[in-house]
Parts: sequence; C-alpha cells; structure tokens
Amino acid sequence: MAQPCGTCEARPLRARPWAFPGSPSETQLPQQKMQLQEACMRKEKSVALLEHQLVEVEETVRQFRGAVGEQLGKMRLFLAALEGSLDREAERVRGEAGVALRRELAGLNSYLEQLRQMEKVLDEVADKAQTEFLMPSNLHVEDFGGHGVHRVQHIRMLQAMRHI
Repeated sequence: MAQPCGTCEARPLRARPWAFPGSPSETQLPQQKMQLQEACMRKEKSVALLEHQLVEVEETVRQFRGAVGEQLGKMRLFLAALEGSLDREAERVRGEAGVALRRELAGLNSYLEQLRQMEKVLDEVADKAQTEFLMPSNLHVEDFGGHGVHRVQHIRMLQAMRHI
C-alpha cells in the first residue's frame, strides 16, 4: 500500500469523492486535464513569445551599439581631420606672424642702430659750433648706409633740441 503524503496524513480520514468510480469527479478529470493542457500550451506560447522578444531586444541593442560605434568612428575621423586642419592653420599663422615680427624687429634694430650712430655723432660734435657741425654732416651722408638724409635730419633735430 502507498504511503499518504504529509497533507493527507494530517487530515482526518474521509472518503475522497474522485476516488469512487462513476462519481462526478471522475468525469471532470479528462476536462480538467484538457484545461491544464490548454493552459500549458498558452504558457508555452507566452514563453516562446517572450523568448523571441528577448532575442529581438538583444539584436536591437547589438545593432544600436554597432550604429553608435560607426557614428563615433565617423566623428573621430572628422575630429582628427579638423584637428589636422587647425594645426596646419595655426602653423601657417605662426609662420606668417614670425616673418612679420622678424621683419619688424629687424627694422627696429636698424632704427636703434641709426639712433646710436646719431648719438655718437652728437657726442663727437658736442664741443664744435653749429656751423662747423653741419658742414661735415652734409659731406658724409654716405657714411649712414644710404639713409643719410633722414639721419642728418635727425641729427639736426637733436642738435636743435640741445641748443634750446
């Protein structure tokens, strides 16, 4: 004889209606079994649908990540090209500015040298009368590298300022 389960054992003994042949429970058993099978089939369909949806979600996420990666790759290429272009432009501007500034520096150094030469001339003629100074200055215009006229004018201006 089979052992009763713990639940049956705990209940008081009484007749089970489904245990008797011809009872209403005996006719309901095939119907209940069919209902259980139908419920199982519905649940299996739901499980299959959910599994299919899960696969679709995973595929969508995979495609999305791929698209994002592709777009980021394009953006990286664009930014690299932009960076290269900006570097070239900065180098061009630096070169042009360097040339202009070196030119300006050379001009200023030349002018500074002229001023120093004029200062030397003024120191040499400081004790001479103005007429004595003007004569040699006009004669030695070539000594100032071709810019003698301007230098003589500067010297005259400096001399005039000295006598004021």
